[in-house]
Amino acid sequence: MNALWTFMEENKWIWTALFVGIGVFLCFLGRKLFKVTIFIVAATLTVFGILLLFYTTFLKDTTENWVGWLILVCSILIGLVVGFFVTKLERLGAALIAGWGGFLGGMLLNETILFLAQATWLFWVVSIGCAIIAAVLSFFFFEHVLIIGTAFAGAYMFFRGISFYAGGFPNEFTLAEELKDGVDGVFSGWFYLYLALIVAMSIGGAIV
Repeated sequence: MNALWTFMEENKWIWTALFVGIGVFLCFLGRKLFKVTIFIVAATLTVFGILLLFYTTFLKDTTENWVGWLILVCSILIGLVVGFFVTKLERLGAALIAGWGGFLGGMLLNETILFLAQATWLFWVVSIGCAIIAAVLSFFFFEHVLIIGTAFAGAYMFFRGISFYAGGFPNEFTLAEELKDGVDGVFSGWFYLYLALIVAMSIGGAIV
């Protein structure tokens, strides 16, 4: 996946703008503007999934930059179409929103506690497991899960977007490998400040 991180690093202004903008919207208006939230989350997950698929199978970190741009544009167009159709299925949309929040929660859990295991497989098991649990809970505790899920997902994305420029937030997907390889300075005081701010913004978003 080095090619994906290289592409993101070279164009971090895009991800900063997207993460910060989407993060603020999800945190404070995610439940209020439910249809728009479904559209954004479905489109975002589609783009994210397509990028992961291509960068983990076909593309290398020596791939021309224009190829990354082409895949990004195509994935966005596909994401817009998927987002439009998912808005017609509110329960599925709610499950996707909750699942997205759960996945981000799983990543944060890995970064705060489970990173000690230094196992990449554990990262995926926990993150996907949290996503499934949150998605299932959305069918039983619709309002509560949506409010908490959108508030947390928005806060996480907001500060993750800021970290693309400010730094101090380790890469969730490569953390286990970096620790295993003995990379120094993976965690810093900034990371724990991010955690505190994410929690505080999540509470504020849920109240709103």
